Amino acid sequence: MSVIQWSTPERRAGDRDLPILPNEIYLIIFEHIAPTSTRLSPEQLKTFSDLSHVCKFFANVCLARTFEYLEFSGNMASRAWILCQQIAAEHPLALSLAQCVKICRFAGWSLPRDGPWAAQVLSRMKNIREVEFFQCYVRKAHWDVITPLESLEELSFTLCEFLDGPADVDPGKRSKVKVPRLRVLRCHGDHQPMATIDARHLRTLGIDSDFDGIDWLSGTALTELYVYGNEERYVETMSRQVRLKHILSELPQTIQVLWLPVYPGSHIELFGDSVWKSIPLLRSLTLEEVEQFPGIAPMTVFRMVCEGARVHRGLQSFTLRSFTRRLAVKVSPDEVRHTVEEQLNDISGLNFVDVFGVAIRLVDGKWMIDVRDSDSVL
Repeated sequence: MSVIQWSTPERRAGDRDLPILPNEIYLIIFEHIAPTSTRLSPEQLKTFSDLSHVCKFFANVCLARTFEYLEFSGNMASRAWILCQQIAAEHPLALSLAQCVKICRFAGWSLPRDGPWAAQVLSRMKNIREVEFFQCYVRKAHWDVITPLESLEELSFTLCEFLDGPADVDPGKRSKVKVPRLRVLRCHGDHQPMATIDARHLRTLGIDSDFDGIDWLSGTALTELYVYGNEERYVETMSRQVRLKHILSELPQTIQVLWLPVYPGSHIELFGDSVWKSIPLLRSLTLEEVEQFPGIAPMTVFRMVCEGARVHRGLQSFTLRSFTRRLAVKVSPDEVRHTVEEQLNDISGLNFVDVFGVAIRLVDGKWMIDVRDSDSVL
């Protein structure tokens, strides 16, 4: 897509014309500066911004890259806000640049009156792939604009409050958002996204363990579910067990990747329940230790959770990790390797295990330390 009209750059040395370079050469140079699959660093952003002043061809390529990612926050002098003002004024270049935005992040919007303004901005960005709201008020106006985004691949809400939305509309008149990846973490009003997300299109979901829409899971065809614990929200152990069992009981049979929090004592009842054994396609399992098991050594904890992992014969990857760096523990790579050979040898397809940052991988029938994935210094 062209941002502005352009032609192949001419080359001169004084009054003498030089051979024209194919545009592909310039594109290779731009790719060397920053691969198209990566987000620009501040230094790369400045480089591409400077290059956009060289000629119209450079401007067409470089401006599109510099506006792939936008973040709207409290900085009224940011390029995102300036672009927004130009979009509102229907400046032709700004409207073209709006089509280049692939990732849009709204951060720290604490005032409800900002809702309509955000909706106006999003309505011009037809090619957005990811939209993230962080510490924002989210209103029905946002959903109305998000719904028609045909290229949307990921939608994320963190520490947000849903003031109103599709749940307040008659079910027969609700529009549905078709997005494959959704994340709703530490938000208030979880019933709003549940009311508007088309469950049939959802494949990856990230939620808190106290997410309100557990019953909604059974109507999805999820392949990946990430359930995150939160040590700041105190919940009694028994309530946690009931909550996790409820989540597992509503899982669709399509789940292949599962991430769950583990609390002291919660694994005992969980692993022995029939719902734990009813995940036939599970290939990757991550257990996150939200609270340290009191008086129990880290490798003993690993041996305890291995009992649950052995149930899933199709498992290919198994990880036990700490919730935060504050809970980080040190384990011996040799002990990890020995324990895996002892406890998980009967899972024929298992080829990767990570225990508190020490990763080992099965190579030619032998478990080897994987330095690339390990946090530990060997």
